Amino acid sequence: MYQFEDTLKMVRGPHTLKVGGGWRRDTNTLYDVCCNRGFFAFSGQYTGSALTDLLLGLPQSAGLATLTIPHVFNDTISWFVQDTYQATPRLTVNYGVRYEYTTPRIERDNRVTNFDPTARGGRGALVTAPPDAEDTAARSLIEPWRKGFAPRIGIAYKITDKLVFRWGGGLFYQGFDRQGSESLLELNPPFLIDTRQFLPPNIAPSFLLKDGFPANALTPFPFDDYSRIRQLMIRAVNRKLRPAYVENFSAGFQYAFHPDLILDIAYVGNFGHRQWSLGNLNQGMLNPQGLPPTFPYPDFGQIEFKDSIGNLNYNSLQMKIERRWSGGLSFLVSYTFSKTISDYVPNLDIAPAGPGNGRIFYQNYHDRKADKALAINDTPNRLVASFSYEVPTGRGHQFLHSGVASHLFGNWQINGIYTYAGGQALGITAPFDSSGTNPIKVPITRADCITKPKFTNGGSVAEWFDTSAFAIPALFHFGTCSGAPGIRGDSTNNFDFSLFKELLRSSDGRFLLQFRAEFFNFFNKPQFAPPSILTVGVPTFGRLASLAHSPREIQLALKFYF
Repeated sequence: MYQFEDTLKMVRGPHTLKVGGGWRRDTNTLYDVCCNRGFFAFSGQYTGSALTDLLLGLPQSAGLATLTIPHVFNDTISWFVQDTYQATPRLTVNYGVRYEYTTPRIERDNRVTNFDPTARGGRGALVTAPPDAEDTAARSLIEPWRKGFAPRIGIAYKITDKLVFRWGGGLFYQGFDRQGSESLLELNPPFLIDTRQFLPPNIAPSFLLKDGFPANALTPFPFDDYSRIRQLMIRAVNRKLRPAYVENFSAGFQYAFHPDLILDIAYVGNFGHRQWSLGNLNQGMLNPQGLPPTFPYPDFGQIEFKDSIGNLNYNSLQMKIERRWSGGLSFLVSYTFSKTISDYVPNLDIAPAGPGNGRIFYQNYHDRKADKALAINDTPNRLVASFSYEVPTGRGHQFLHSGVASHLFGNWQINGIYTYAGGQALGITAPFDSSGTNPIKVPITRADCITKPKFTNGGSVAEWFDTSAFAIPALFHFGTCSGAPGIRGDSTNNFDFSLFKELLRSSDGRFLLQFRAEFFNFFNKPQFAPPSILTVGVPTFGRLASLAHSPREIQLALKFYF
């Protein structure tokens, strides 16, 4: 990264003005390709058993890619103007605007290819940047967006000497978000040959495991050889891609019971728009459901398409009471009640289970509204309470400040942190792509919700939730479950405790030897991870298999301060 920034500050009466700007270049020489050594995946869509599909050599998906190492960069230009205005002794207003422009991703030698859905009369075609192009749009194949003005404002008003009201809001842009190797235009033919195969249940594999990949799988080819292009994974970006942005607002009161004891209550909201999300632009369409799909671009295979179409909203009530260190005691209690909804799932949060919590990309890219659900990180309740107490015994304290008792029972400190967090929303998937439409990246659909679950969490280790409420969708049908059908993982309920004792301290206070006994998960309460299998039809569906946090750990240590 190369960066230059500067800021100027001026004070004129009740105004404190700040202006500044900068330039930054983020460079990236990446090696991030899926399948240089190849892969085969077996889902059980042909025989009902993934193991049987493997033994018969019937892969549901496969991939093999050449080696390429692009050299890419983004340039960012930004400036801001901000004024803090002390309008009255009780009212302070902070307002300003920031401008940001980040170029699309540029490859050093213009080695990029994009997909143009309007070419060939709407049948689509690949387009490559001219080697001698100098204009940003021509080099990146994405139109720059230069309207990144982001206003923000904040107000603080002292109602009384103990009560303050604060309100603020602003707009914040994200110029670039790399999502792994997904939709990087430098990873397209002819610079990268990435052969992929994702097959619906009604189509037999084009080759068997015993035969391996065809001999010409990585051979260069012309762009009008659609028999070869159909075998490739194509990465594409909307030519009119826009930066993602978030609208942030907060309003609240702060009350001081005492100079050392303060209560905060606030509403905090974040509303994200134009979030970058991925889908298969060439996902099949079921018209109607129950019949084999038709594909918008039949000359192509999967087209991994990045577009600025994602939305999310977060609303919360946040409360905090804090006692600052005084008289040997401090504590902080924070509680958040919130709800987070989104209509997409970020790329790197996706997996059939585990890290992805049963979430998938758009089940149907042509009906994205159906993906609106509780976000993958929705945590409706979160409470954190911590304290630190210095026992008033020993040298320099009120009690037992001399003699043997001072050495044994003096200079102890007790600390604790309690955390509670509600379980996060889970999704339920089918074991394969029941729709046959080839959803992006993770070739599965959601399950069918056939009845309301009798219990949604907190069951047994063998059945954390009511697994009988879900079923595998019929062939050429999408699952009827939403992205978050009411199932939640285990909550976090943890207490950490510690004892510190000052053993030796130098007369000038420069050196200190301290004994520490720390107990993590003090009550040894099991904290379960979400079920490892959230796929209906699998024998271990809904079963808890691992812990999210370790059992109780005890740590003894000596710490020397100098």
